[in-house]
Amino acid sequence: MAALTWLLDFDDTLASGMTTWGVRWAMPKLMRQHGLSCDPLLLQQAMLTAQEQFNLSLNPDPTPVLDDLFDRLGWPRALQSSLLDDLRTAYRPALFEDTMPFLRRLNEAGQRLYVVSNNPHAPVIARQLGLHELVSRFFTPRLYPGAQPKPHPSLWHQILAEAPQTAADRTVMIGDDPWSDGAFAANCGLACWIVDRDDRFGHLPGPYRRVRSLLDIPVPDGGAEPR
Repeated sequence: MAALTWLLDFDDTLASGMTTWGVRWAMPKLMRQHGLSCDPLLLQQAMLTAQEQFNLSLNPDPTPVLDDLFDRLGWPRALQSSLLDDLRTAYRPALFEDTMPFLRRLNEAGQRLYVVSNNPHAPVIARQLGLHELVSRFFTPRLYPGAQPKPHPSLWHQILAEAPQTAADRTVMIGDDPWSDGAFAANCGLACWIVDRDDRFGHLPGPYRRVRSLLDIPVPDGGAEPR
């Protein structure tokens, strides 16, 4: 029986990215250090808007998004430098606890695993974190000149060109956000799971299924359909 193909986002799906680090640690730390206050619901909504804006923007400079975020929260823009300095000096990617057990489960079931990431450093970081033996291939825009970041489907077209055994109806996308990963799956006609560890996306509509852990995603055998 033919194996299924799984496309795995990297940042905030397999390993903590700056979004997870910012939500869980950087923003609370900034609030403590500078005596900032904010309604929790407003903070959650503002952070979601900022994440959506940055994921959909082709501008690598976060300043416009941070300007809007701080304005929404009523915080001084001057504190952005403190947040960015913290990101540069304190952030370190780390695997989530469910990552290795899930990837091993997929490997044991004879599935194909490809990382599809907008992060150009994902292959190097994955190797440092010990994932290279569990993942068959990496697809990033930097590795394929002319390819565009998710949600543009160009990386999917590259996968189809290099792995002709892959088929949309037997491929599953796993990511951490609706705007990049969910939209990418929709643009490519793929089934999709969004791993929402902090329960942030329950109110957002989308053609995907949402779980709190990778281990909540059922892994079929090689002959089962992914949908």
